[in-house]
Amino acid sequence: MIIEILKALRFRRDYNRLSKWIVKTVEGAESYEEIEEPMRMLSGLGAHGLMDCKVFAGLVWMREDKPWYNPDKALEILEPLAEDGNPAAQFNVALLLYEGITRRGMDAITGLYWMQKAAAGGELHAKEFLRQREEGWELPNSRLS
Repeated sequence: MIIEILKALRFRRDYNRLSKWIVKTVEGAESYEEIEEPMRMLSGLGAHGLMDCKVFAGLVWMREDKPWYNPDKALEILEPLAEDGNPAAQFNVALLLYEGITRRGMDAITGLYWMQKAAAGGELHAKEFLRQREEGWELPNSRLS
């Protein structure tokens, strides 16, 4: 039992270090080639069941300030996770669809569906989005009136 706990603690420490390195690398990168290795690592960890790594990989593609910006690729990664019940993925799929920034175009109804699912799953940003929407606030850069 103690061995398993120590292994889990070591994994968590190593995972936190790796996460910080990936974030720092992505933040500083100016081309996709600079983040190919971190993306391979995220993919590998995601394949071994670490769903937050898959979500993070999807979010990397959503970086509008980077040349690799590809909301369609983000949706391709995040949508299966949303369907599996991941609230962070649900929130980001909702944004992609609600704002209509993928080739699929605007789908506010499906976007709102995913936003409600994310909020029900405890996603705080989704709860805030729905609260503001209910109060009639227009979100910055919203394509909807």
